[in-house]
Formats: sequence, structure tokens, C-alpha cells
Amino acid sequence: MPADERSRQEEFEALRKQILNHPGEFANKRWTSLQMTHTALLANEAELRAVVRRAEADKTYLTALLTNEYFERDAYFHHLFRTLHNYLAMLVTLVDHSRNHMKSYAGTEFAREQKRRNDIVRESVAGSILRDFRNYLLHVSIPPMEFSVHWSREKPETEPFEAVFSTERLLKWSNWSSASKLHLRGVETINIGDIVDQYSEVVTTYYEWLYAQYPLLHGADIEDRNRLVTLYEQFWAPRPDGHEEKQF
Repeated sequence: MPADERSRQEEFEALRKQILNHPGEFANKRWTSLQMTHTALLANEAELRAVVRRAEADKTYLTALLTNEYFERDAYFHHLFRTLHNYLAMLVTLVDHSRNHMKSYAGTEFAREQKRRNDIVRESVAGSILRDFRNYLLHVSIPPMEFSVHWSREKPETEPFEAVFSTERLLKWSNWSSASKLHLRGVETINIGDIVDQYSEVVTTYYEWLYAQYPLLHGADIEDRNRLVTLYEQFWAPRPDGHEEKQF
């Protein structure tokens, strides 16, 4: 290998190691990983919401579910169960990943404010019910699903439809938290779509705040890391003499 090529390779390796060990790179990986988990939750949430709301919006599909088309109805419940399970599993995964993410900020003002805001999410009724629902799904059985249709003589063209869960049957499980029990005992059924919407609202507010802290906490490190990445990328650009750079 020519001396100039060897020198460039050594320079390239030194720059690569500098980036890998840079505090800005560590911060970027931690925050990108958290955002990836959050994005996965949003994707599962959208899929669950589409299943729950489909029969509310599609009258033809609703008619198929409410008539004697057993297989259509059975397929709907299977789809609802799968998307609900995926959503709840990712919800708890995000909670755990967020907890681990914050360990490197222990004792800081950022960590104290994060805890205050996270407590709002954790103590919300929707948050309590969904966490407990995940445990029910994991340790007990498939939850009892039902259809609820409200027909009005005054407005026969409207048929408000809900996929709901009977609270009487859910409460036979004794491990609901106090907050969840209080809510469940006050209603006959719960619409999982409404619970997800309520939880999504508080979670969105929390993560909008959290992501806004990233440049405030790591702005200087990220700027320096990005400078090194730009230099790194220049090794892959064509040289002025037209010679293609060797890839290492």
C-alpha cells in the first residue's frame, strides 16, 4: 500500500474512533434509540385505532359484523386482540426504555422536571388502565370483547358503534390498581379506542417537551460530533484527480 494511502487510512481510522467515542455520539445513540421505541408505539397505536374505528366509520362493514356473518365478526375480534396486544406490549417497552434512558441524568434539574412530567402520564386514569390491561392480557386471558350499538328512533340513519369491554367481567380479576378499579366500577363498559386517545394526548405532551430538551442538554457536543461526521463523510467523496477513494 502506498505511503499516502496508508496515511489516509490511519487518519480515517483515527477519525472513526474519535466519532465512536465522542460524547455527542453517545447522546445521539441514546436519544435516537428512545425515539425509535416511541415511533414503534405510535405505529402500533395507529394500527389499533384503525381497527377500533373502522366499524364506526364503515357502515357496510358494520352491517356485516352485526348480521349473521360469523366469520367476519370472528376475524374482527382476532384482529382487535392482536393489535391491542402489540400496542400494550410496546407501551410497556417504552416505559422501561424511558426509565433506562433517564439513568444517565440522575440528580440533575432535567431529571427532576422529567419525573414531575412523567408522573402526570403515569398517574393518569388512561395510563393506569392500559398498564393493568397489559398485565391482564399477559397473565389472565383474552379480555371479554363485546359490540355496543346505539340506535335512535329520531335518527335512524345513525348507528353509533363501539367495540367495548365489560367492566363487570374485567373486575373479576383482583389485580387492578386502585385508580383503575375506581374508574372501572363507575362504568358498565370501556371503549379501548377512547382510552388510547386519552393516553395518547398526555404522552404526546410529555414527549414534545422531552425531545425539546435534547439540543439544550447536548447542543455543543452534537455540533462538534456533526463536524467530525462531515469530515468522515469527505473520505467517501471523489478526489479532485478523479481517483475513487478506497473504502476501508
